[in-house]
Amino acid sequence: MLLFGALVPHAAIIIREIGGEETDKVTSTAAAMNRLAGIVKDLSPETVVIFSPHGPVLGNELPIRGDENLEGDLRQFGSHRSWVFENDRELVDLILAEVKAEGLAATVVKGDTYSSFGMHKGLDHGVMVPLSFLAETPFRLVPTGICYYYPPEKQYALGVAIGRAIRKTGKRVAVVASGDLSHCLIPGAPVAYNPRGKEFDLLLVELLRENRVEEIVRLDPELVEEAAECGYRSILMLLGVFEGLEMQTEVLSYEGPFGVGYAVATFLPGAENPARRLLPVLQE
Repeated sequence: MLLFGALVPHAAIIIREIGGEETDKVTSTAAAMNRLAGIVKDLSPETVVIFSPHGPVLGNELPIRGDENLEGDLRQFGSHRSWVFENDRELVDLILAEVKAEGLAATVVKGDTYSSFGMHKGLDHGVMVPLSFLAETPFRLVPTGICYYYPPEKQYALGVAIGRAIRKTGKRVAVVASGDLSHCLIPGAPVAYNPRGKEFDLLLVELLRENRVEEIVRLDPELVEEAAECGYRSILMLLGVFEGLEMQTEVLSYEGPFGVGYAVATFLPGAENPARRLLPVLQE
């Protein structure tokens, strides 16, 4: 059962104990994350699926973390907090089957296989920063990386397959897309300033707010590239999860004081609606 979805940033500076006084510059984001934490606590999902662009990355397969116990911390940012989550392997198996049925590819990454990707076994900050707000209530976890070379319609199709897997499980499941938006909003940002970064962010936030999903999938590839974002693929998968469902979206916050766009949004599923089946249109 799909409970809800969320788009979240993963900048450690939004965590007070890490950002200190700098966190005062992102109070809207921090407040929105705390509001989201309250929603998670109230709905009490049994499993959280999270898409992270900083997890394992493969070219033409979706990597899914498969370790029985998933460990992560924020030590790289000077925090001593750490977490251990139980993997929902039943849902992982369902996702693998549905992705294959969609004609796409996914693979389980675990144990010694991390080294072949040059990755650390521990959960990445794209997972841990959001979960530092959301993990007050215990839940199982299914973290994925991203499939780098799939075009937008296939990224969306991955989400469609994951949504089918979620509907087949009897568990209450939340889906989180971890991703920052443009990295070039101001001079001195992590990527050289480009005015198209703000253009991308404002357009994407507007399209999300108005549930204009097809336009998000069909965004100008040059605009996406120039924005130097790290959340678009995660967002596409999240939107795919809601294929065929009414969807109520609320953008809780957007800001970019450090030159990187941070957006927090919630997505609530409604009744089934065949008119909201976008995948056949995208595949024409």
